[in-house]
Amino acid sequence: MHPIELPVFPKEFQLDSSELHKGLEKISDFAVSKYIIKDLTDIKPKNILKKLILTPSKLLKTISQARSNYLLKIYRD
Repeated sequence: MHPIELPVFPKEFQLDSSELHKGLEKISDFAVSKYIIKDLTDIKPKNILKKLILTPSKLLKTISQARSNYLLKIYRD
């Protein structure tokens, strides 16, 4: 068997954070635009009406869950 030589890694990485930040911005812009395009292609009158009908019930459910969690927290303390 031949011995394998492992690469020598530096003890400290020199990283330009501005380049990393720019790269992440490009990725997030792409991801957001992809989801927007998907939403725009799914726009149909039936889907719009369905979302309009379901929105109040989703809001009520979210508010009631938050209220019950708040009340549980108060009674525990």
